[in-house]
Amino acid sequence: MGDLKRVDDPQVREMMPFINDIVLGKPIGFTNQQYNLNPQGTVDLLNDKRIRDELEMADFQYEDLKQRAEEIRKRMAEEINSLDLSNSK
Repeated sequence: MGDLKRVDDPQVREMMPFINDIVLGKPIGFTNQQYNLNPQGTVDLLNDKRIRDELEMADFQYEDLKQRAEEIRKRMAEEINSLDLSNSK
């Protein structure tokens, strides 16, 4: 993670909280909440019940979305953990 933090690419820097969540095995949005950062995606915004109410999102829809997001997080974590960074600059 240390080398990744030094990358001077705005897209990579924007993804850092997300990558940190994956590396730590935390739910997506954990780092944003812990450090009071702005949400990075739709799922983060939907953590706020007021937003879900405004969208008239049923609880089962939100739970399904959270489950799917967790499955994606796990797959991404597997992919990131399988990267060979030994030859990176």
